[in-house]
Amino acid sequence: MSGRYRSLHPNFNANLNSVINSQQIEELRKSITPDLFDIGTYIGWPEIERNLSRYQGAISFLQSLTSETVLTKEALEKGLREHSNLYQVAVALLALPQGEIGFGDGRELPDSTRPPPASRYSDIASLLIDLGFGRIVKPGVSVQDLVKITLLSQDAGHRRYRVGSTIKERLQSVLKQAIAEANQNHNIVIEIQPEAQWAPGVRGKVEAVLAVGSRQSIAVTSLFQTALGGRQQTQLSNEYPALQRDLAEYGLNLILVADGRGVRGARDSVLQSLMSGVASCMTFQQAASGKLLQEMLRLAAAPPPTRKRRALKELIHAAITSKGSISTTELPDEPDQARIALAAYANENKELDLALNPTGVVLGWRRKELVTMASGLNKAFQSEKAIECFFMATGGSLPVIAQHNGITYAVESLKDGGDILPKRLVVAASSLVANSDLFKRISGVALSTDPESKIAVLLCPTPPDVSTASGLRLLQRSLTSSVIVLDASLLLTIAQSKEPPLAILARQALEQSDLVKASPFVVSSVTPTRMFYGREKEEADMVSTLASNSIALLGGRKIGKTSLMRHAAARLREAGFETYFGDCQTVRDWTDFAAMAQRAWQVKPTNQFRPANVFDLVKQLKKATSSKVVIFLDEIDQLLDWDKQHTSEEVPEAFFRACRTVSQEGEAQFVFSGERMISSRVWDPQSPHWNFCAPVMLRQIDRASAQQLLMKPLQAMQITIADKDQFASVAWNRTNGHPQLLQTLGDRLVGLLNERSPASRASVTSGDLLEIADTYSYAEHYLETYWGQSTSLERLLTMLIATGRTTLESCREYLQSKEIPRPDSDIMAGLRMIELYGITDSNASGYKLRLEWFLDAVKFYGSVEKLIEQYIIKLK
Repeated sequence: MSGRYRSLHPNFNANLNSVINSQQIEELRKSITPDLFDIGTYIGWPEIERNLSRYQGAISFLQSLTSETVLTKEALEKGLREHSNLYQVAVALLALPQGEIGFGDGRELPDSTRPPPASRYSDIASLLIDLGFGRIVKPGVSVQDLVKITLLSQDAGHRRYRVGSTIKERLQSVLKQAIAEANQNHNIVIEIQPEAQWAPGVRGKVEAVLAVGSRQSIAVTSLFQTALGGRQQTQLSNEYPALQRDLAEYGLNLILVADGRGVRGARDSVLQSLMSGVASCMTFQQAASGKLLQEMLRLAAAPPPTRKRRALKELIHAAITSKGSISTTELPDEPDQARIALAAYANENKELDLALNPTGVVLGWRRKELVTMASGLNKAFQSEKAIECFFMATGGSLPVIAQHNGITYAVESLKDGGDILPKRLVVAASSLVANSDLFKRISGVALSTDPESKIAVLLCPTPPDVSTASGLRLLQRSLTSSVIVLDASLLLTIAQSKEPPLAILARQALEQSDLVKASPFVVSSVTPTRMFYGREKEEADMVSTLASNSIALLGGRKIGKTSLMRHAAARLREAGFETYFGDCQTVRDWTDFAAMAQRAWQVKPTNQFRPANVFDLVKQLKKATSSKVVIFLDEIDQLLDWDKQHTSEEVPEAFFRACRTVSQEGEAQFVFSGERMISSRVWDPQSPHWNFCAPVMLRQIDRASAQQLLMKPLQAMQITIADKDQFASVAWNRTNGHPQLLQTLGDRLVGLLNERSPASRASVTSGDLLEIADTYSYAEHYLETYWGQSTSLERLLTMLIATGRTTLESCREYLQSKEIPRPDSDIMAGLRMIELYGITDSNASGYKLRLEWFLDAVKFYGSVEKLIEQYIIKLK
């Protein structure tokens, strides 16, 4: 059971009867110490130096052997006889485990913790040589340094033990200080009780029990988590609230001193469960600054809980578990007290999907039929029943069971699969334990059902053992769909839990799947609706404008033009417009355009299509005279260039002049998107685009939307962001809101998590983001994404603005000084283009660099000055 509990006693303590608010959680997080390692003790240098001194004879002997070209068995055997600890040094250098080591050919190495018998020196020397000892002790190496590095590596395993004693010492220190303050200044006697005087059920569970006067009333313990995973979160949300409930039976309130980066990275819901499930929770910093004393005084004045309810709780639990419900008449207590006991049990187990009837006299499962079915599967597993149970739990309709390649399965259309689960989910079941063959066959079924499906589910009686599970996780990477195992006990948990079933499934997907396939981030195609953030204003402007005018959507590469066009088209269809989308990436001339229209819109263009035929094309597209038609032409630059260079009946730019006439006559409106060519035509008074299309500049999304785009999908994957503010700040600094860069960071973060163990996938930090972003690879992607198709002049202008030349005049003067003069029209066009790309902003005094990380990214290529010189050479 989870740890979202309250005490069964109404006077348990003030903390448990109030909701822990976000401010309290934030105060806890801010005061957390990431770790307790002390610089002086982090590495055990004194012990390392002692061992080096002890091994000096063996080290000197081995160093003498490095003068030989080849290490021989005879030389090594001689050393084993002369230096008693040479074998121990050799075992350490080869990183061999303690204890005897046997090999398939019958040979053995003895336990290195004891000197080997002299009779075995020859065999040991031979085996060490065969293991590659000569690859380590060879000419040119320092044996002293090798042994020192080995001892450092061995010391790493002892660091946590040194910190463990530090934690206990620190707790004892702040505890004694708080007790002394209470006894001296608050007219109260608080004493640490000897463990022999603790109740048997308390011993070994806490670090201290405090007596107030003659009554033992407070237990104190500490927790320090340096990592965050499923096991650690369970410990926080379940184990300590459960400990508090056990201690309550002995009249004890629990003060928990919790610290470490694992606590800081825990989800808000986990910390809510922890802090409301124990009498008091604080960090070491809070404890030392007075909160421990404050809480000791508060709890010393609180009345102790009674023990009567423990028996009632056990009766209620037994009835709920066995038959799904219980009434007050089944409890050996007065009716009112029995009702209180039922309400308390429901309150204590808030994570369970329990419900009291309106009069409060019956408590039972809200979905009793589902719990009964899941309980039955734990006793006798049946594949079809398991699928039915899963569908019932997730709100699906009655499943249609199918068989394929020996697999029993059904396909569920998920109403809300979130960012990680597919819209059509293959749910298979087998009475066999999960194995690689099952995974391959289920993945094949998922692929044949929906090629886009990256996750499938396998229901089975029991989970695979640790070794098998590890092998299956590796297998996931070679499968087209990851297979998530849900055993019968987990199905029961889903049936009993208030947590949405798909959230539980998403968490299992986080731990079990190949996250690269499951990544919700889209780096190379149109952004789906679930990932569409920050374009509300542009979309609204487009929709309102298209009622009477056409639009030119201008923007740099991968800024989201195609995504915005498709989303705007959907909005227009909802408003009654007829919309037609044309991908013009491969359209180079009028003939290509006609072929695209025929293929995409099922029209029949005139043979030898010419611009004048646009009118006939629009006529075919209009389903009724009153129809409102909008034609979206994406990536139009190539067709624009063709149209500019070719005439039709001596009419320049005839295709777009025809589109302009269609628009002005109200027959249809157009949305053209592109980059350089369309921008130059819209800005050119001589072009038919001048005063034809309303230009819409698409640049970066705002900071709040950027935060949503990166963080919401991670949270939907059940990934906690430990330091949200710092994480968001780093993300903004490294992207300035460019949606493709944000998606790239998100996708690479998922890839980073994919390399971690399941227990370490549940949390990311700003440090993880920096690990990805502060690399040559990302800097290269960053610059090429922003610069895109920029010319050498435009790239040089960017760096001139970045280094302080912020006006057209200063840029012109610099270019002249470097003997690469350019007319003002060219400079202005370049400045306008890098502003369109979102690299700069213009103001009354000139231009300023918009990108916070630009100069840092450039440094991956060398100095800014060096790069400026390179572009000057290109322009000469």
